[in-house]
Amino acid sequence: MNDLMKKSLIKLKLFSKQRALKMVVSGTCREDNLLDSLASELVKTPAVIIVDFCNMFDKDALILLEKIKYMSQEFDSSLLVCNRADFCFLCGADGIILSDNSITPHQARDIVGELAFIGMESSDKISDSHVDFCISGRVLVADGYKVGITDLV
Repeated sequence: MNDLMKKSLIKLKLFSKQRALKMVVSGTCREDNLLDSLASELVKTPAVIIVDFCNMFDKDALILLEKIKYMSQEFDSSLLVCNRADFCFLCGADGIILSDNSITPHQARDIVGELAFIGMESSDKISDSHVDFCISGRVLVADGYKVGITDLV
């Protein structure tokens, strides 16, 4: 199977979900409560999991992200990481969501590889050839798919 076919299958898996769950994770969050909340939501139906880290040591964030990645696989869900291409690459996430003040989509592509998805939170860089989807308000949009975003915590 060539890379284009692999990416198409992954894209279908990613964007065919009925909902997206966004988690803003800080150094003060209780990991067990966070993972329990995520599991209780994923048991209901698979989702796109969006993880945004703030005020957290990289080591702790990566350990937690590995656990979230494992859960995403167990519950047939997809994982997107906000603004951290290194985390996306290291944990094997399905993609990254960039903001205006993060690296460019081209730089992200160099880090995360051709099979990962790159999304933008704003509309000014959407025309970039490296951008696969965008976040418009509370909706993830790509190729006619629209997935509503819900805050998990």
